[in-house]
Amino acid sequence: MAKGNDVADVHGGGMGQWAVGLSDGVVVTIEIRRWRGVTVSLDGVVANDRAKTIERKINALLAGLLPREIDMKLRTAETQARSNLASHSFPCDAFEHMHGRFVPSGVYADFMARDERYHAEYDAAASQLEENYDAVAGGIIAGITGIVARECGAGSGSIVDSIVRMLPSHADIAGAMSYTTQVRRISRGITDSIASMSSNQCRAGDIALASVPTTCLQAAGQQVTLAETRMMMSRDVKATMHNADIDRQSNAFMLDSAVQLRSMLADGCSRIVTSMDKNSGTLVGRSSIMAHNMVDTLRSMDYYGDADLQTVIGAIAYELDGRDARDKTLLRKAFSESAEWARNSVSYLNGVTQRKPKLPEGAERVDGAQARHQRHSAHDDAAKETAREHTDASTRTPSAKPNTGRPARQMGKSRGGAHADTIVIPQRTKARR
Repeated sequence: MAKGNDVADVHGGGMGQWAVGLSDGVVVTIEIRRWRGVTVSLDGVVANDRAKTIERKINALLAGLLPREIDMKLRTAETQARSNLASHSFPCDAFEHMHGRFVPSGVYADFMARDERYHAEYDAAASQLEENYDAVAGGIIAGITGIVARECGAGSGSIVDSIVRMLPSHADIAGAMSYTTQVRRISRGITDSIASMSSNQCRAGDIALASVPTTCLQAAGQQVTLAETRMMMSRDVKATMHNADIDRQSNAFMLDSAVQLRSMLADGCSRIVTSMDKNSGTLVGRSSIMAHNMVDTLRSMDYYGDADLQTVIGAIAYELDGRDARDKTLLRKAFSESAEWARNSVSYLNGVTQRKPKLPEGAERVDGAQARHQRHSAHDDAAKETAREHTDASTRTPSAKPNTGRPARQMGKSRGGAHADTIVIPQRTKARR
């Protein structure tokens, strides 16, 4: 759990976007249970000195009740389901009474589509196990009967009966298998608390109690007993502590979210740089796909409008779109600088360092160029609108003036002016490999 600098540094103190993002998302829990096989103990069932040998042989047979192929399918579906949730969500550990993980609205559809696929794969494997169980169990019981008959001789029938009673039934197997995905909204009290936060209330771990409870102020002019006053004070202090506790937990959750996104950026960029170094500085194959996916995922996971993070991601996307037409060292530099910024930003948010890291040089350059492009585009549009208005006005025949026989004067159009220094940033689009 992140414990460090002010979460307002991530979003400039604007808590409204955090609250909206939380309201749009959901808290998800996944519970997956699967049958893991059975073993038996023959203590008290077999009396001879070969009891442990018989037990070992029987348990080796019983392993066949859960075929390795089916067990692998169940394990794979569970692992993928939990990984899917982890990669599309933020942990809610900061909230004391909230279980599950927060899935932002931007990635909810993708998460659910994958979850439904893994659920279907799990159900198919579980159904296969249940459908074949009775037949498989029958063959294994026959094998157990043979082992006991050879090892125990007379009276082996009662021993086999005792062992069979230890085995799970078909209904037991079905009852041990379940895959449940629960989706619920985040508490309204939490989103209201975040929306009402101001920047000076967002220090991690700060709990500010009102020095004088409001109820006590109201009671000051009334005749109340000392016991009543104490009761009202206790009630107000508890309410204030409850609200402050929600604020503290909410602030910790927001810091955790910012740290997680920056950690994802640092890890992804570092791996991409390593891949580029192995391929003569070129971004190819799976690394190229991973780079585009990283940008898309971080944009979708950013439910609170992280301005600095989006600036860094935007610079990476700009270099990615133009990587074939530009010096490839710029692309590597973008990933390398972004990884360093993300690591330093995590240290800052965790309170390890006190100085907020500067944005990467490339991110500031691209962000500045895009800002200039937007300003000049707005200026260009305004100039075009003015010229159009003047043209429309000059081509109209004034009704108040008499016709002199001379044509109306046409206003000249400037070829320079506002268009002369317009900066155009090429918007490159390229199919992903």
